[in-house]
Amino acid sequence: MLTRLTLALVPIVALTGCYEPDGGDRAVSGDCPAGEICNPTTPNGLYFTGTPWTDCFLSCDPGVKTTAIGGTQTITVLTGANSSSAVFTQPFAVDSFGNGVSVDSVSPPDFVIRGESSSWTEVSVVDGQGRLYDKIDLFARPLRDISIRAPLGDLLGGGEDGWVAWAAGGASIIATLTGTNGSQLADESLGMALAGEPDGVYKTAWNRVALRPIAAGEHTLEISQNGDVHSFGITAVDEVHDIASSNLGAEPSEPFPAQQPQTFCFQAYHLTDVIVGIEIGFSIVGEGVTITPALFKNCIEITGQQAGPAILDVFAGDLRYAIALEIVAAESASARTRPFVPDTSDVVAVPGMRAAGN
Repeated sequence: MLTRLTLALVPIVALTGCYEPDGGDRAVSGDCPAGEICNPTTPNGLYFTGTPWTDCFLSCDPGVKTTAIGGTQTITVLTGANSSSAVFTQPFAVDSFGNGVSVDSVSPPDFVIRGESSSWTEVSVVDGQGRLYDKIDLFARPLRDISIRAPLGDLLGGGEDGWVAWAAGGASIIATLTGTNGSQLADESLGMALAGEPDGVYKTAWNRVALRPIAAGEHTLEISQNGDVHSFGITAVDEVHDIASSNLGAEPSEPFPAQQPQTFCFQAYHLTDVIVGIEIGFSIVGEGVTITPALFKNCIEITGQQAGPAILDVFAGDLRYAIALEIVAAESASARTRPFVPDTSDVVAVPGMRAAGN
Protein backbone atom coordinates (compact mmCIF):
# COMPACT_ATOMS: atom_id res chain seq x y z
CA MET A 1 0.00 0.00 0.00
CA LEU A 2 1.35 3.42 -0.94
CA THR A 3 1.19 6.55 1.17
CA ARG A 4 0.72 9.54 -1.08
CA LEU A 5 1.78 12.87 0.39
CA THR A 6 0.53 15.22 -2.29
CA LEU A 7 -2.14 17.90 -2.37
CA ALA A 8 -5.01 17.67 -4.81
CA LEU A 9 -5.15 20.48 -7.34
CA VAL A 10 -8.76 21.41 -6.68
CA PRO A 11 -10.34 24.79 -5.95
CA ILE A 12 -9.96 24.77 -2.18
CA VAL A 13 -11.26 28.36 -2.16
CA ALA A 14 -14.67 26.78 -2.59
CA LEU A 15 -14.39 25.33 0.90
CA THR A 16 -14.49 28.57 2.78
CA GLY A 17 -16.21 31.91 2.71
CA CYS A 18 -19.22 33.73 4.03
CA TYR A 19 -22.05 34.35 1.58
CA GLU A 20 -25.57 35.68 1.88
CA PRO A 21 -28.40 36.39 -0.56
CA ASP A 22 -28.08 39.56 -2.65
CA GLY A 23 -29.99 42.58 -1.41
CA GLY A 24 -32.10 44.68 -3.73
CA ASP A 25 -31.73 48.45 -4.04
CA ARG A 26 -34.14 49.15 -1.16
CA ALA A 27 -32.49 46.52 1.05
CA VAL A 28 -29.03 48.02 0.45
CA SER A 29 -29.90 51.72 0.66
CA GLY A 30 -32.81 51.60 3.09
CA ASP A 31 -34.65 54.09 0.89
CA CYS A 32 -37.14 54.08 -1.95
CA PRO A 33 -35.08 54.64 -5.12
CA ALA A 34 -35.43 58.03 -6.79
CA GLY A 35 -38.25 58.15 -9.31
CA GLU A 36 -40.00 55.07 -7.91
CA ILE A 37 -43.26 54.64 -6.06
CA CYS A 38 -42.62 51.97 -3.44
CA ASN A 39 -44.95 49.52 -1.75
CA PRO A 40 -44.91 50.37 1.99
CA THR A 41 -45.02 46.71 3.08
CA THR A 42 -41.32 46.18 2.23
CA PRO A 43 -39.55 49.18 3.84
CA ASN A 44 -36.42 47.07 4.38
CA GLY A 45 -36.40 45.79 0.81
CA LEU A 46 -36.06 42.25 -0.47
CA TYR A 47 -33.25 39.74 -1.05
CA PHE A 48 -32.60 37.41 -3.95
CA THR A 49 -31.05 33.96 -4.35
CA GLY A 50 -30.18 32.20 -7.59
CA THR A 51 -29.13 28.87 -8.98
CA PRO A 52 -27.02 27.11 -6.31
CA TRP A 53 -23.44 26.19 -7.08
CA THR A 54 -22.81 22.46 -6.89
CA ASP A 55 -20.30 20.83 -4.54
CA CYS A 56 -19.06 23.87 -2.67
CA PHE A 57 -18.80 22.06 0.70
CA LEU A 58 -18.65 24.29 3.76
CA SER A 59 -20.10 27.50 2.34
CA CYS A 60 -22.08 28.10 -0.84
CA ASP A 61 -22.90 31.46 -2.38
CA PRO A 62 -26.71 31.62 -2.41
CA GLY A 63 -26.86 34.92 -4.31
CA VAL A 64 -27.88 35.47 -7.91
CA LYS A 65 -25.38 34.29 -10.51
CA THR A 66 -24.38 35.50 -13.94
CA THR A 67 -26.54 33.62 -16.45
CA ALA A 68 -25.04 32.00 -19.54
CA ILE A 69 -26.49 33.39 -22.77
CA GLY A 70 -29.19 30.97 -23.88
CA GLY A 71 -29.39 29.52 -20.38
CA THR A 72 -31.87 29.92 -17.54
CA GLN A 73 -31.71 30.69 -13.84
CA THR A 74 -34.39 30.54 -11.16
CA ILE A 75 -34.44 33.56 -8.83
CA THR A 76 -36.12 33.23 -5.43
CA VAL A 77 -37.28 36.31 -3.52
CA LEU A 78 -36.65 36.39 0.25
CA THR A 79 -37.73 38.78 2.98
CA GLY A 80 -34.42 38.79 4.86
CA ALA A 81 -30.65 38.79 4.47
CA ASN A 82 -30.07 35.14 5.41
CA SER A 83 -30.44 32.04 3.30
CA SER A 84 -32.88 30.75 5.91
CA SER A 85 -35.05 33.87 5.71
CA ALA A 86 -38.70 33.43 4.81
CA VAL A 87 -39.66 33.62 1.16
CA PHE A 88 -41.67 36.59 -0.05
CA THR A 89 -45.26 35.36 -0.16
CA GLN A 90 -47.12 38.36 -1.57
CA PRO A 91 -48.26 38.23 -5.22
CA PHE A 92 -45.95 40.11 -7.56
CA ALA A 93 -45.09 40.79 -11.18
CA VAL A 94 -41.62 41.31 -12.64
CA ASP A 95 -40.73 44.25 -14.86
CA SER A 96 -37.40 44.50 -16.64
CA PHE A 97 -35.31 47.23 -18.23
CA GLY A 98 -32.24 46.27 -20.26
CA ASN A 99 -31.27 43.55 -22.70
CA GLY A 100 -29.03 41.28 -20.62
CA VAL A 101 -31.75 38.89 -19.48
CA SER A 102 -35.44 38.33 -20.16
CA VAL A 103 -38.07 37.06 -17.75
CA ASP A 104 -39.36 33.64 -18.83
CA SER A 105 -41.94 33.06 -16.12
CA VAL A 106 -43.14 34.27 -12.73
CA SER A 107 -44.46 31.99 -9.97
CA PRO A 108 -43.99 33.72 -6.59
CA PRO A 109 -41.73 33.49 -4.73
CA ASP A 110 -39.74 32.50 -7.85
CA PHE A 111 -39.18 33.87 -11.31
CA VAL A 112 -37.08 32.44 -14.13
CA ILE A 113 -34.72 34.51 -16.27
CA ARG A 114 -32.99 33.70 -19.55
CA GLY A 115 -29.62 35.04 -20.68
CA GLU A 116 -30.02 37.09 -23.84
CA SER A 117 -26.88 39.19 -24.40
CA SER A 118 -23.64 40.23 -22.77
CA SER A 119 -25.18 42.98 -20.69
CA TRP A 120 -27.32 43.71 -17.65
CA THR A 121 -31.01 44.10 -16.91
CA GLU A 122 -32.69 45.95 -14.08
CA VAL A 123 -35.36 43.59 -12.77
CA SER A 124 -38.13 45.07 -10.60
CA VAL A 125 -40.48 43.10 -8.37
CA VAL A 126 -43.73 45.09 -8.28
CA ASP A 127 -47.26 44.80 -6.95
CA GLY A 128 -50.47 44.86 -8.96
CA GLN A 129 -50.39 48.68 -9.06
CA GLY A 130 -46.82 48.82 -10.30
CA ARG A 131 -45.43 49.92 -6.94
CA LEU A 132 -41.94 48.70 -6.24
CA TYR A 133 -41.22 46.03 -3.67
CA ASP A 134 -37.52 46.02 -4.66
CA LYS A 135 -35.28 45.72 -7.71
CA ILE A 136 -31.90 44.24 -8.62
CA ASP A 137 -29.51 44.23 -11.58
CA LEU A 138 -28.98 40.83 -13.24
CA PHE A 139 -26.27 39.96 -15.75
CA ALA A 140 -25.64 37.55 -18.63
CA ARG A 141 -22.42 36.63 -20.40
CA PRO A 142 -21.39 34.45 -23.37
CA LEU A 143 -19.92 31.04 -22.64
CA ARG A 144 -16.15 30.77 -23.07
CA ASP A 145 -15.69 27.13 -22.19
CA ILE A 146 -17.01 24.17 -20.20
CA SER A 147 -14.88 21.92 -18.04
CA ILE A 148 -15.72 18.83 -16.01
CA ARG A 149 -14.41 17.54 -12.71
CA ALA A 150 -15.09 15.01 -10.00
CA PRO A 151 -16.55 16.13 -6.66
CA LEU A 152 -14.09 17.74 -4.27
CA GLY A 153 -14.74 15.04 -1.68
CA ASP A 154 -13.38 12.40 -4.08
CA LEU A 155 -10.19 14.33 -4.83
CA LEU A 156 -9.17 16.01 -1.57
CA GLY A 157 -5.79 14.67 -0.55
CA GLY A 158 -4.96 13.21 -3.99
CA GLY A 159 -6.03 13.09 -7.60
CA GLU A 160 -3.51 15.45 -9.13
CA ASP A 161 -2.52 12.75 -11.63
CA GLY A 162 -6.10 12.43 -12.88
CA TRP A 163 -9.26 10.50 -12.10
CA VAL A 164 -11.36 7.72 -13.57
CA ALA A 165 -14.92 6.57 -12.85
CA TRP A 166 -15.89 3.35 -11.11
CA ALA A 167 -17.75 1.30 -13.71
CA ALA A 168 -20.14 -0.21 -11.15
CA GLY A 169 -21.79 3.18 -10.82
CA GLY A 170 -21.97 5.95 -8.26
CA ALA A 171 -19.40 8.36 -9.73
CA SER A 172 -20.52 11.98 -9.99
CA ILE A 173 -19.35 14.39 -12.68
CA ILE A 174 -19.74 18.16 -12.37
CA ALA A 175 -19.69 20.68 -15.23
CA THR A 176 -18.30 24.18 -14.72
CA LEU A 177 -19.34 26.94 -17.12
CA THR A 178 -16.95 29.86 -17.53
CA GLY A 179 -17.88 33.11 -19.24
CA THR A 180 -15.80 35.23 -21.56
CA ASN A 181 -15.03 37.55 -18.65
CA GLY A 182 -13.79 34.64 -16.51
CA SER A 183 -16.84 34.49 -14.26
CA GLN A 184 -18.61 31.24 -13.46
CA LEU A 185 -21.97 31.00 -15.20
CA ALA A 186 -25.29 29.34 -14.38
CA ASP A 187 -27.63 27.53 -16.77
CA GLU A 188 -30.32 25.31 -15.31
CA SER A 189 -31.25 24.11 -18.81
CA LEU A 190 -27.83 22.49 -19.27
CA GLY A 191 -28.04 19.06 -20.93
CA MET A 192 -25.73 16.23 -19.83
CA ALA A 193 -25.78 12.68 -21.26
CA LEU A 194 -23.50 9.84 -22.33
CA ALA A 195 -23.31 9.58 -26.12
CA GLY A 196 -25.25 6.53 -27.32
CA GLU A 197 -26.12 5.56 -23.73
CA PRO A 198 -29.33 7.37 -22.80
CA ASP A 199 -29.57 5.56 -19.45
CA GLY A 200 -25.88 5.90 -18.59
CA VAL A 201 -26.26 8.92 -16.29
CA TYR A 202 -28.95 10.74 -14.36
CA LYS A 203 -29.01 14.34 -13.19
CA THR A 204 -28.62 15.09 -9.48
CA ALA A 205 -28.26 18.87 -9.90
CA TRP A 206 -28.42 21.34 -12.75
CA ASN A 207 -24.74 20.79 -13.62
CA ARG A 208 -24.09 17.39 -12.03
CA VAL A 209 -24.78 13.82 -13.12
CA ALA A 210 -24.23 10.46 -11.47
CA LEU A 211 -23.17 7.42 -13.47
CA ARG A 212 -25.26 4.28 -13.53
CA PRO A 213 -23.37 0.98 -14.00
CA ILE A 214 -21.58 1.09 -17.34
CA ALA A 215 -19.00 -1.06 -19.12
CA ALA A 216 -15.34 -0.55 -18.31
CA GLY A 217 -13.68 1.44 -21.08
CA GLU A 218 -13.98 4.80 -22.80
CA HIS A 219 -17.22 6.79 -22.89
CA THR A 220 -18.20 10.25 -24.11
CA LEU A 221 -20.09 12.74 -21.96
CA GLU A 222 -21.97 15.26 -24.09
CA ILE A 223 -22.93 18.61 -22.55
CA SER A 224 -25.42 20.79 -24.41
CA GLN A 225 -25.58 24.56 -23.89
CA ASN A 226 -27.38 27.10 -26.05
CA GLY A 227 -27.56 24.70 -29.00
CA ASP A 228 -23.89 23.68 -28.89
CA VAL A 229 -22.62 20.24 -27.83
CA HIS A 230 -19.34 19.89 -25.92
CA SER A 231 -17.82 16.39 -25.70
CA PHE A 232 -15.61 14.99 -22.94
CA GLY A 233 -13.93 11.60 -22.63
CA ILE A 234 -14.76 9.56 -19.52
CA THR A 235 -12.78 6.44 -18.56
CA ALA A 236 -14.61 3.80 -16.52
CA VAL A 237 -12.63 1.06 -14.74
CA ASP A 238 -13.50 -2.12 -12.86
CA GLU A 239 -10.11 -2.88 -11.27
CA VAL A 240 -8.47 -1.40 -8.17
CA HIS A 241 -4.68 -1.38 -8.29
CA ASP A 242 -3.96 0.34 -4.99
CA ILE A 243 -5.52 1.84 -1.89
CA ALA A 244 -3.52 4.76 -0.53
CA SER A 245 -3.80 6.87 2.58
CA SER A 246 -4.07 10.57 1.82
CA ASN A 247 -2.72 13.58 3.67
CA LEU A 248 -6.26 14.71 4.33
CA GLY A 249 -6.01 12.42 7.37
CA ALA A 250 -3.33 11.12 9.69
CA GLU A 251 -0.48 8.89 8.59
CA PRO A 252 -1.38 5.30 9.62
CA SER A 253 2.23 4.40 10.50
CA GLU A 254 2.37 7.09 13.20
CA PRO A 255 1.19 6.28 16.76
CA PHE A 256 -1.77 8.24 18.07
CA PRO A 257 -3.09 8.85 21.59
CA ALA A 258 -5.85 6.90 23.27
CA GLN A 259 -9.22 8.55 23.93
CA GLN A 260 -8.64 11.07 21.15
CA PRO A 261 -10.41 10.44 17.79
CA GLN A 262 -7.97 10.17 14.91
CA THR A 263 -9.06 10.72 11.30
CA PHE A 264 -7.72 8.50 8.52
CA CYS A 265 -8.54 8.98 4.84
CA PHE A 266 -7.97 6.70 1.87
CA GLN A 267 -8.35 6.71 -1.89
CA ALA A 268 -8.56 3.86 -4.38
CA TYR A 269 -6.38 4.02 -7.48
CA HIS A 270 -6.39 2.55 -10.95
CA LEU A 271 -2.76 2.87 -12.04
CA THR A 272 -2.03 6.47 -10.93
CA ASP A 273 -5.60 7.75 -11.25
CA VAL A 274 -8.02 8.22 -8.36
CA ILE A 275 -11.16 6.12 -8.77
CA VAL A 276 -14.22 8.32 -8.38
CA GLY A 277 -17.47 6.84 -7.11
CA ILE A 278 -16.02 3.79 -5.40
CA GLU A 279 -16.86 3.13 -1.77
CA ILE A 280 -13.95 2.06 0.41
CA GLY A 281 -14.87 -0.32 3.23
CA PHE A 282 -13.36 -0.47 6.71
CA SER A 283 -13.31 -2.76 9.71
CA ILE A 284 -11.08 -2.82 12.76
CA VAL A 285 -9.80 -5.34 15.29
CA GLY A 286 -8.55 -4.06 18.64
CA GLU A 287 -9.60 -4.04 22.27
CA GLY A 288 -11.73 -0.99 23.07
CA VAL A 289 -11.29 0.47 19.57
CA THR A 290 -14.22 2.00 17.67
CA ILE A 291 -14.58 3.25 14.12
CA THR A 292 -17.07 5.85 12.83
CA PRO A 293 -17.53 7.76 9.53
CA ALA A 294 -15.76 11.12 9.28
CA LEU A 295 -16.74 14.33 7.49
CA PHE A 296 -15.24 13.54 4.10
CA LYS A 297 -15.89 10.59 1.82
CA ASN A 298 -13.76 7.49 2.46
CA CYS A 299 -12.54 8.97 5.74
CA ILE A 300 -13.04 7.43 9.17
CA GLU A 301 -12.47 8.34 12.79
CA ILE A 302 -10.81 5.77 15.04
CA THR A 303 -10.87 6.04 18.81
CA GLY A 304 -8.98 3.77 21.17
CA GLN A 305 -10.06 3.68 24.80
CA GLN A 306 -6.66 2.38 25.88
CA ALA A 307 -3.14 1.95 24.61
CA GLY A 308 -2.45 -1.09 22.46
CA PRO A 309 -2.26 -2.42 18.90
CA ALA A 310 -5.12 -2.49 16.41
CA ILE A 311 -5.54 -3.82 12.89
CA LEU A 312 -7.44 -1.67 10.38
CA ASP A 313 -8.85 -3.59 7.42
CA VAL A 314 -9.28 -1.42 4.30
CA PHE A 315 -10.89 -2.82 1.16
CA ALA A 316 -12.16 -1.68 -2.25
CA GLY A 317 -13.00 -3.80 -5.26
CA ASP A 318 -10.98 -7.01 -4.97
CA LEU A 319 -8.14 -5.34 -3.07
CA ARG A 320 -7.75 -5.51 0.69
CA TYR A 321 -5.07 -4.30 3.09
CA ALA A 322 -4.49 -4.98 6.78
CA ILE A 323 -2.85 -1.95 8.37
CA ALA A 324 -1.14 -2.11 11.78
CA LEU A 325 -2.02 0.82 14.04
CA GLU A 326 -0.46 1.77 17.34
CA ILE A 327 -2.51 3.49 20.03
CA VAL A 328 -0.41 4.90 22.86
CA ALA A 329 -1.06 6.60 26.18
CA ALA A 330 -1.73 10.28 25.62
CA GLU A 331 1.35 11.44 27.50
CA SER A 332 3.68 9.29 25.41
CA ALA A 333 2.25 10.02 21.98
CA SER A 334 4.49 13.02 21.33
CA ALA A 335 7.56 11.41 22.89
CA ARG A 336 7.73 8.33 20.67
CA THR A 337 10.27 8.68 17.91
CA ARG A 338 9.83 5.49 15.94
CA PRO A 339 6.73 3.59 14.85
CA PHE A 340 5.73 0.42 16.62
CA VAL A 341 4.42 -2.53 14.59
CA PRO A 342 2.15 -4.82 16.63
CA ASP A 343 2.20 -8.57 16.30
CA THR A 344 -0.12 -9.54 13.45
CA SER A 345 0.54 -13.26 13.53
CA ASP A 346 -2.93 -13.97 14.87
CA VAL A 347 -4.72 -11.96 12.19
CA VAL A 348 -6.69 -14.21 9.89
CA ALA A 349 -5.49 -13.71 6.34
CA VAL A 350 -8.00 -13.07 3.59
CA PRO A 351 -7.37 -13.33 -0.16
CA GLY A 352 -5.47 -10.30 -1.40
CA MET A 353 -4.57 -9.02 2.07
CA ARG A 354 -1.12 -7.65 2.60
CA ALA A 355 0.46 -5.63 5.35
CA ALA A 356 0.97 -1.89 4.98
CA GLY A 357 4.19 -1.05 3.17
CA ASN A 358 4.34 -4.28 1.15
